[in-house]
Formats: sequence, structure tokens, C-alpha cells
Amino acid sequence: MILYLPVRFDHNEWFVVASIVLLGVVLWMLPRRFTFIEWFFPYLFNFCLALSVDTILATKPFDLYDVGDTTEFELVDFLVYWTLYPLTAHLMLYLYDKLQWRGWQTAGHILLWASITWGLEWAASEFSLFKYKGWSLWYSAPVYVAVYALNIAVFHFVRNELRKGRSPAES
Repeated sequence: MILYLPVRFDHNEWFVVASIVLLGVVLWMLPRRFTFIEWFFPYLFNFCLALSVDTILATKPFDLYDVGDTTEFELVDFLVYWTLYPLTAHLMLYLYDKLQWRGWQTAGHILLWASITWGLEWAASEFSLFKYKGWSLWYSAPVYVAVYALNIAVFHFVRNELRKGRSPAES
């Protein structure tokens, strides 16, 4: 896979850099809460999920939107998948675990984070990071609900496997 440099470093690249820095600073300031495995599996899950879904939806035959300045896979696109999606999910899981919400509180937490992420996608589209061709921002709302519910399921799976003394990869 070839990573192309941006054709021009403009507002959408600055949006990505600013978002990474802001999210990175927030996460860096928080006390460590997870073991490496509890952090790594959801991180990898979100990286792979975002990259896979965008690859399917943003390329032929669907070609519903473009990410970045060109249809080529740019370094900035990789940074979005490698940092923004996984770190946003990490912050959601961090607060979920810290607050120990269950039941309806969990549903509210998922809806809150789906709304936050939906708002971030709106901002990203305003900075031309996403250019919709057949996709609507409204389609993303239920997707984020499902993604965050899956994140909580992955988190619980990993934590339960670790409590049993097994690596999640052994299951």
C-alpha cells in the first residue's frame, strides 16, 4: 500500500492535526486505567473497522464519499484511521469504565458518544475531510450507535478473558 502525501496541506489536514493533538492531550492527561491488552484490542478493532468500512463504502462499486483531497490513500487518511477513530473510542470506553454505568445509563452513554462523533463528522465535512457523493451525514448516526455498542462488547469480552487468565487471542 502506498501512502501519498497531501496534494496541498490545507484546512482539512489542519483539522486532522488539530483533532489529533487535542484528543492526544486529553488522553495523555487522564490517569492510566487499562492494561495494555484492554487498550490494544479495542484500538486495533476501531482501526480495522474504520479502515474496512471506509474502504468498502468510499470505493467502487459504492463510492459514496471521498476522504481527504483525492481518491488516493493519503498519509493524512491513514492518520485519521490510526488515531482519531481509535482514540475517540478509547475516550468513550475510559469514561464508560470510570463511571461504571449499566443498563439505561449505558444506552445513554452510547447515544451521547454517537452524537459527539456525529458532530465531529459534521465538523470534518465542513473542513472538507469528507466529501459526500451518495452518503448523508444522517446515515452515520445509527452507524455510530452500533460502533459504540460493539466497542463496549469488545471491551467486556477482553476484560472477561483477562479475568479468566486467557489472552483474548486464545478464545
